[in-house]
Amino acid sequence: DSCQLIELTGNALEQIKDGWVPIDFNFSGKRLQEYCRKFTREHLVEYNSMPEDTRATYIYFDRIANYHGVDQCKIMKEELQAQIDSGIVSNRTRAITWMPEKDATSTEPPCLQSLQIRYVDDGLVDLHLSWRSRDLAKALPANLVAISDMLYREVLDPCNCKIARIVDFSDSLHIYDADIEDAKKVRVNPMYRNH
Repeated sequence: DSCQLIELTGNALEQIKDGWVPIDFNFSGKRLQEYCRKFTREHLVEYNSMPEDTRATYIYFDRIANYHGVDQCKIMKEELQAQIDSGIVSNRTRAITWMPEKDATSTEPPCLQSLQIRYVDDGLVDLHLSWRSRDLAKALPANLVAISDMLYREVLDPCNCKIARIVDFSDSLHIYDADIEDAKKVRVNPMYRNH
């Protein structure tokens, strides 16, 4: 595992927005659509209606849209619109997932720690993602598609904005032993080498 900073721009962003992932062992098609659905309000209602002992330890959208009862998507949308209206850019348009009272001792704490939207200009934003831990092979591509999809729906489209760059930081980016042989076979589309 290693600490990594990945920057995505250009065609990579368009392909992520279209739901296409450049490196993917088995997280495409229907599985990717199901994963993206976990970042919707419809799924959040279903999740919260489940008996607590049958739920996952957490889902990202619950932490983002219902953080101790606070809808961080709504706040981010309002903050982004205020930056657009005022012309004053802020680095405070962000959402967090970590809940120390639950996560510090959990065996399954969230990998995503925070996301930040920085208004650049002319309807463009940078998206900064910060991860505690990240599976390069199976999680990273699906995470990028699902989080981008959620942000476009919840925050960016209502403000007429588009992602200009993704800055993705992982404290621990890794490939599990069980995936090493498959990872050696992956060939990245050459178009991605410069994006």
